Amino acid sequence: MALPLFRCVSSPFLSPVAFSRWVSLTCYHARPPVILSVATPRSFALDDPNGKDPAWRRSPLWRRKQFGRKGEASGVDVAELWPSRDQLSRIIQEEGELYPSLEEIVSADRERLADLEEQRKARRRHIVECMAGMDQAVVKWKKAKKELRATARAAEARKKRILEQAQERLGYNVDQRSADFLLMVQEIDKEERKQVKEDKKQKRVLARERARSQAKVPAVVPDESSGDVLGESSGEVPGEASFR
Repeated sequence: MALPLFRCVSSPFLSPVAFSRWVSLTCYHARPPVILSVATPRSFALDDPNGKDPAWRRSPLWRRKQFGRKGEASGVDVAELWPSRDQLSRIIQEEGELYPSLEEIVSADRERLADLEEQRKARRRHIVECMAGMDQAVVKWKKAKKELRATARAAEARKKRILEQAQERLGYNVDQRSADFLLMVQEIDKEERKQVKEDKKQKRVLARERARSQAKVPAVVPDESSGDVLGESSGEVPGEASFR
């Protein structure tokens, strides 16, 4: 009995160190290193007599880089490094657009500050004008608010009066949502509107008659022969007799 028990205790699966060593020896297989075959790049001369230079090696930018790296040993002509007339004019135009001169920058900044100052002044003037008319605006607002409330109260009173008149004609037990009641309300409303129009018309007629009667009153004419105004001899004010 002791020997099988010792074998179980001494098994490599029960010892962590032995188990890890066993796994490393039996289960791990490292991959072989990958060897990449790197080909040596083929060098090109600047001016290949066979004309096999690639296009990017014939560009002016690449030739300038070669001259910057190797100098005269690169075989690049120094005259090729300078831009042509067209390129130079384009470069000057781009620099003028992207990099303006100091005078242009200062003048643009002055114009910007002048515009800002003008906007501030205009805003101040607008504020002063608004504050000057603030009292009058508040008075107008209060008056309009008062008129609006008065109109609302008059409309509410008129509606209440019309409903009371409809109830007096049809009875107080009639449903206000019934068709007869609503029709009666519409009729009373039409009658009141018609009466208001007639009152306005009567007022206009009376105003015309009053204007005509005042126009028929003779005006006081001064007496040019005596140099006195008519009515001065009696101690009366001119025009007082006409008002009497």
